[in-house]
Amino acid sequence: RRHVARYVNIAGPTLGVPKSLATMLSGDTSETAQLGTFMQLHLDQAPHILMTPSKRARLLRSWVSGASMLPRGGEALWGTGTSSVDDGASASPGGEAPEAKGQAKRRSMGAMVCLSQEGDPGCTEQLSISSALQLLRKQAGELYMQKVEAFVDLSSKAPADDGPLRWGSPFVPLPQAPELEIFCLYGTGLPTERAYQYLNTSAGLKIGGDVEFVDGDGSVPLLSLGFLCADGWSRPELNPHGVSVTTREYVHKSGGLSLSVRGGPEAADHVDILGNQEMILDLLRVASGATLQERITSNIRSMARQVEL
Repeated sequence: RRHVARYVNIAGPTLGVPKSLATMLSGDTSETAQLGTFMQLHLDQAPHILMTPSKRARLLRSWVSGASMLPRGGEALWGTGTSSVDDGASASPGGEAPEAKGQAKRRSMGAMVCLSQEGDPGCTEQLSISSALQLLRKQAGELYMQKVEAFVDLSSKAPADDGPLRWGSPFVPLPQAPELEIFCLYGTGLPTERAYQYLNTSAGLKIGGDVEFVDGDGSVPLLSLGFLCADGWSRPELNPHGVSVTTREYVHKSGGLSLSVRGGPEAADHVDILGNQEMILDLLRVASGATLQERITSNIRSMARQVEL
């Protein structure tokens, strides 16, 4: 109350990102998986130039910062193996539909990981986030998960003990500071990784099938960007002292010119939103003490209303 008047969250992944789970599982993302044969050719011909997926995974697991980006909230937020609040979520008005990357949704987004056997394109197991984290425990080892669980609470409940787990949990109630104002500024309208199909091969797990996309800012799904801002922090259990929370969404519009700086003046992807002219003006208004009008064009509220914490 004495030291912070306004807090601005720009494109913050408050509930983590599924992409982090994929990199920790196998060292792959949709980008590396799309390289396919090209990547394998370079690994065969010049293994000293490129890291193998397994080496990437080991490197990323050595950084606790990667674990802090694992999806938080469990099945209450990310869904079960058969249903999720963002099933069928299309892109924000004016944005690119998830199918723009050539992927058609064929299963619930709650099945964050679909396991297939080599030679069989179908899903033999559909894993929710909880089951997928158990798979990560098996892949990365018990020691790694003990390290993760010592610093990161991935559940949908606030830890009781006053320590690092509680400080980092997004489900700890906002402070007793009713004068505080929170502003959430983030982009929408871009296909964003949400669920993965893995092949269980003799060489280990690898992304070998569809990567499913939902609305988001290209890196962070809408659910992680907007749940707390647009809904969670309006619930008494998470905001008992009535802290003001204002959400502003910016639908991504590409610059259209190859010389556009940071994607153009209306870019709203996870990085280039820092060059979005409207967002910069809004940020200056917040810093100068002016007010902002809430603007939500996505379906985040209808998704969030289905969440029971």
